Amino acid sequence: TANLKSLTLGDFKLDPPFSPDVQDYQVLVKPSDMTVPLNVVAADEMTSIVVQGLDHPEKGRGSVSAVIHMHDNSHLQQDEAPQWSRSVTVTITSADNQESL
Repeated sequence: TANLKSLTLGDFKLDPPFSPDVQDYQVLVKPSDMTVPLNVVAADEMTSIVVQGLDHPEKGRGSVSAVIHMHDNSHLQQDEAPQWSRSVTVTITSADNQESL
């Protein structure tokens, strides 16, 4: 099956902490944080990963979501397109008065 080996966002803290079984994460950032690096590593080298939804949020909205789609390619026939077998969502929210993340 398609799973992640790791999911990090720089020094920002995932809530809940990373686990291959978790499918929804939240990350709080300070309003002054202009970028959040997203790093995903598949548990298996045959897994395809596609990240969608990193559009810039509208001014004043304060949050953006990234959806990480995964598929285990070990069973694909030649020229067969993957059907995403698992997805993980990360919602990044800018929160006022956050002293530490």
